[in-house]
Formats: sequence, structure tokens, C-alpha cells
Amino acid sequence: SWLLTPERYMVAQSRQTYAYCLAFHMSGEPRYWNWCRAGANAIRSAWIEAESRVVFTRHDLRNNRYGPRLEFRNAQELAYGLLGLSMYYFVSRDPGALDDILSTKDFILGRLYDPQANTINWQLDSNGSERWDA
Repeated sequence: SWLLTPERYMVAQSRQTYAYCLAFHMSGEPRYWNWCRAGANAIRSAWIEAESRVVFTRHDLRNNRYGPRLEFRNAQELAYGLLGLSMYYFVSRDPGALDDILSTKDFILGRLYDPQANTINWQLDSNGSERWDA
């Protein structure tokens, strides 16, 4: 079952980072700031693909691979991936974080947006049941 699959998901990482950043914003407690910054640093150092500068959405713990390939990342998970970084940027004004946010935003609006249908496509490609690079 997928619940027992040894994977980490960007959505969970991003939501947790968002929560710590929000807690810091509301309370000013240094411990929340430390966790907020640690979450943002983890996202920026591991979850952003070097070549495309777009967030990965899954991390397979069996082989330490991040993925899936760019064309198989969906708009919803990509947007959720920006949640924690966006809140981190809100409280820190870190220009590097803004650059990382904008590169994924540009992918969503530049590559997934369909102007003829005036909608955002789910992902660029579908290959059936394969979830990772071969």
C-alpha cells in the first residue's frame, strides 16, 4: 500500500515549514524561527532541482532519489511546494528564497498554463503508471 511506501512528500515538508513560520510570525518565539529557517533551508538545499530550479514533489528513501521528472510533476503539488517557502519569504524577506519561489511559479504559469483553455494543465505528460525516471 502507498501508506507503507518509504517516501517523503514535498507537500508535508512545505506545510510543516509553513506552520513553523506562521508560529514564529504570530509569537516571535526563537524556537519557531529556528524550525522555520531549518525547513526552508531543507527545501532549498534538497527539494529544488538544480537544472530547472523547480521543486521536486517526492523523495524515494529506498534509493535517495528525488522526483519525479519535471514533466510528471503536477500543478497542485508544485503550488503546495511553494507554501512553506512563501511563508518563509514573508517573514525573512530572503531574496534567494524569492528567486526559488519565482522559478517554480514561472514553470507553473509558463509551461503548465494553457491560454486557449485559460486553465492550468495538471502536468506536462502522462506515462501511465510509471512514477519515476527509468
